[in-house]
Amino acid sequence: MTAFDDVLKNAVGEFGAFQKRSCILFCLANIVVAMNLISTVFIQADTDHWCKVPDSELWLETCESLNISSNCVNTVRDLTIPRETLNDGCQASWKFSNCLRYENTALQAFNESSNNSTMTKYCDHGWEYDTSQYKSTVIQEFDLVCDRSYLNALATSVHLAGSLTGNIIFGPLSDRIGRMKTFTICVAQLLISAILEATVPFFAVFKIFRYTAAMAHHGMHLTAFILLTEMVGPSKRGFVSGIFFVSFALGYMALVVFAYFFRHWRHLMLAMILPSALFFLYPWFLSESARWLLAVGKTRQAETVMRRMARVNGMTVSDDMFTALNGKANDYVKKTTTKQKSTSGTFDLFRYPNIRKKTIISSFLWFSSSLTYYGLVLSATSLAGNDYLNVVVAGAVEVPATIVIMLLIDTRLGRRFSFCGTSLLSGMVFICIIVVPKCGDILWVNTVLNMVGKCTITAIYSLAYIYVAELYPTEVRTVGVSFGSMVAMCGAVLSPQVLLARKLWEPLPEVIFASMISIAGFLVLLLPETRGKKLIQTVEEGEDIGRKAHSDAV
Repeated sequence: MTAFDDVLKNAVGEFGAFQKRSCILFCLANIVVAMNLISTVFIQADTDHWCKVPDSELWLETCESLNISSNCVNTVRDLTIPRETLNDGCQASWKFSNCLRYENTALQAFNESSNNSTMTKYCDHGWEYDTSQYKSTVIQEFDLVCDRSYLNALATSVHLAGSLTGNIIFGPLSDRIGRMKTFTICVAQLLISAILEATVPFFAVFKIFRYTAAMAHHGMHLTAFILLTEMVGPSKRGFVSGIFFVSFALGYMALVVFAYFFRHWRHLMLAMILPSALFFLYPWFLSESARWLLAVGKTRQAETVMRRMARVNGMTVSDDMFTALNGKANDYVKKTTTKQKSTSGTFDLFRYPNIRKKTIISSFLWFSSSLTYYGLVLSATSLAGNDYLNVVVAGAVEVPATIVIMLLIDTRLGRRFSFCGTSLLSGMVFICIIVVPKCGDILWVNTVLNMVGKCTITAIYSLAYIYVAELYPTEVRTVGVSFGSMVAMCGAVLSPQVLLARKLWEPLPEVIFASMISIAGFLVLLLPETRGKKLIQTVEEGEDIGRKAHSDAV
């Protein structure tokens, strides 16, 4: 245990009123982060659409005024829009084409005959959209349908790429200028970007601000998590981390409330983001990380922060304790500065054989988990049933999934077999999703299977954070986890493109998800077990211990 942890435990308080207040406030920020990240499922929701046909509105009015049909909308549409066969796996049905219309206009159709010409053409006057559920979406406003549908997936990939960039930029920035300053910068960037994102009239500009907003909310998530875990004692760190990740699931569900009441995507964006202005008040209620201040040699500021924490927690800290702590902090700064001059950073992950093996395998675990997780998140509104209920359930299952996997990994199964078993179960679920028809009385089964898949992949994703961190020596642990997180976001960026493959073959995304996550389940068996083992410190020690395959020591 470090000297700082001793002070927390014996003098300041491991989890007193100050830390509890900080936990609540940072979890509120994480709820907003989750809402903005998951908002894609609503603001870019796909809805039914048809070609806009010249004169159709005029002849709809004529049909209604002359009482030609009991359903004039369908009558005019029958005369102007061809039907296509839709096979849901149980039986064939018909639907109006999304991208074609008859060459004859509605006027010609009424004048000539009810048997319209079979000659069709591409939508050349835009589209009409089903606005019964969503009054306005990004897809509807910018016509991201038919031969432009790839732009919707591209916008989602750009959004997730922003999260990747935020991981690269704001992590090092928080180490350089401090956690609270970085958090405040991210709040400002998110607020400005999201407001502009919700008001710009051009799709290209929308994508730019979608990207910068994603950078900011990932930076908020990262710095809030670091700040929170650095201000609590060792015995409370796991509990606080669990609460923080549960708050993300709460944000998932809170989004549904906003989306239900704000059916226009621009209104939804503004409603979600404006509460973020309150986060500018955080520096008055919270403090910079005292652990970081000590690590960079700012001992006076660290002392001020710790005295404030102790006062709020009803504790006292002696001057002698601070003198000893400041001395150790100064020694640490000198050693760290010398160490940084000789370290190779990311290169060390591939320089040594055993660490290289761990890096390659764990990178695949990160990639496949993230690809599958975000694939399920983004497809939540395409499931049968109510979109809002589906998203609520998808968020709710993350809570028990996280709790169960955290309990499971400390049993005799350990990390490896827990990961392997859950991955293979997830792969089997995806196979069942492919096999079970999405129709009739068993339509609900497909939704249940998707939720079970969401539950298993959430458990895998949560376990990856813990397991991968334990695989690396202390000297490269931070860079190893950071590298893995970047690889994971690459999987997230590709997930919308995988879902787009559904246009080639309906089950193709599930085939890809099942294959990737099942392979990951087998590959993890090539890694050592870490349950109950001491964390190794140096690269050399890690190489010596790791030479024997499937060694129990790490």
